[in-house]
Amino acid sequence: MSHRDIERRTEEVLVHSDPAVLRLDERYVTQVLAGVKTSTIRTKVRLFRRDSELVLEGAVSIRTRIKTTRVCLFSDVSEEEARSDGFQTKEELRKALVEFYPDLGDETIVTIIEFLPPPRTSSE
Repeated sequence: MSHRDIERRTEEVLVHSDPAVLRLDERYVTQVLAGVKTSTIRTKVRLFRRDSELVLEGAVSIRTRIKTTRVCLFSDVSEEEARSDGFQTKEELRKALVEFYPDLGDETIVTIIEFLPPPRTSSE
């Protein structure tokens, strides 16, 4: 499915500023800080400037930079993309996403936001 087809199907396109701020559930903070989770998947078409600053806001604020984004249907999310989001399998990812997006299905439009591992602090 092309980006144009996806955009035709969306009711809403979210445009993020620079820096972009996304909420991060506290369960995933450790994975991001350890560099295990290097992406996040959100519903809808979300537009970001490449290399813009990303602030993951939750129990702590984590500053990083957006590496790439990809808009697709959930059915097109790969096992590798699920692993970069910190999950062992795509099915694990699906179960976690349904907590935030109860209507998530294979035909749901998602944006995969890949980010650089955050810099290590001097106290680590």
